[in-house]
Amino acid sequence: MFCPECGVELKKKEYVCPYCGRDLHDLYKLEKKNLKKLVIVIIGVTCVPIIVITSYLYMGMAAIYLSLVLLAVFFIIYLICRTEDLDYSKIGKCCPNCYNMYLNINFCFKCGYDLRKIIGFSTWTGYDLEIREKYIKISRYYLNNGMRNYVCTGKYALIHIRNLHVQYNKCGRFLSKLPCLVFEYDPFYIDNKGKPKDKYVFRITILKKLAPQIEKAITNPIFGKSRSNEPYPVKNPFPQDYDPEMVKK
Repeated sequence: MFCPECGVELKKKEYVCPYCGRDLHDLYKLEKKNLKKLVIVIIGVTCVPIIVITSYLYMGMAAIYLSLVLLAVFFIIYLICRTEDLDYSKIGKCCPNCYNMYLNINFCFKCGYDLRKIIGFSTWTGYDLEIREKYIKISRYYLNNGMRNYVCTGKYALIHIRNLHVQYNKCGRFLSKLPCLVFEYDPFYIDNKGKPKDKYVFRITILKKLAPQIEKAITNPIFGKSRSNEPYPVKNPFPQDYDPEMVKK
């Protein structure tokens, strides 16, 4: 575990950071709560089939129907409790290194990744989205044996972005209508040999529970021009800390 305030790696059961004095009791409580949920899921996955099969051997099909009803009731109770338990407004940032979503302050407390310059992040939709002060980074991927295989990664400088906003229930595939981050981009800075366009429109699916947070993040004054419909700058250089070559590394 790492201190979310200063990023220092901690020893086991250190409830106060020895370097910055950050109280870590809330993080340990969160870890215990997540562990309990994992144990419940494992017990459910292993025990429920055994109970159903055993009941069927003694009671026949009636046991199957009764088991399905009980499972439905337990699932509804779980969803209600989960909704009450998780307050997504308290989610700080999502770590682009280990995808832990229950973070706060400056550093990921699971892997120590520096989150200070990350304003918003989303994942698990086929896209890794990372919003920073000078650019938006988008990585398209697909899962292969549980591992991410990245198809392409792009960095889009804010000075060349317009009409930046969050759109609800317009993205996603089939029945899953996820919200998305939408923006227009200056075609001068996109290496595309197809038909010339006056703009490129990007729709990046994001997690529903993180959409309000991302929407709030882009109301920051630094995204003022990006949210507007002002003309693109004429062959304006990229920000100093934005290097397109870094995308290829």
